[in-house]
Amino acid sequence: MFFGKDFKVVDSKLRLSIPSKFRKIAESSGEVEGFYLALGRGPFIMVFTRSEWRKLEKRLAHLRGRDDFDSLQRDFLADVEWSVLDKQGRIVLTKDHFDAIGGKGDVAVVGSGDHFEIWARDGWEAYRREKVEGSKLEMWRELNRLREGDS
Repeated sequence: MFFGKDFKVVDSKLRLSIPSKFRKIAESSGEVEGFYLALGRGPFIMVFTRSEWRKLEKRLAHLRGRDDFDSLQRDFLADVEWSVLDKQGRIVLTKDHFDAIGGKGDVAVVGSGDHFEIWARDGWEAYRREKVEGSKLEMWRELNRLREGDS
């Protein structure tokens, strides 16, 4: 399971060094040759090991009965790439993937359970401010409401 985050730089050749903790997770399952890269539903790239990708393929196959299956599959799979891990622990992003996350060199590599994600660092920080900090504020408001109700 991928968890945690790290900040990296994509170089001029669109190479990204995968954080060692994520490489170790992949290595522990015997998967060190590379990763599948797919565009996410936001400004990020989802990165899967081969075995997790196979599980995703099986889940996709269960959607075959849907009327919009062909277009869903086509739209998703058209932007998937396989990227081999080099000896320095780097993958190469496609120009399309790099542009989809904002085309900036500073990135956040974020664990997300069965995969990890690559975000432009400023996009990740904006997401955190909007979603996570907003959630924390709401949590504190709820705790205060509960405390007020107890008195």
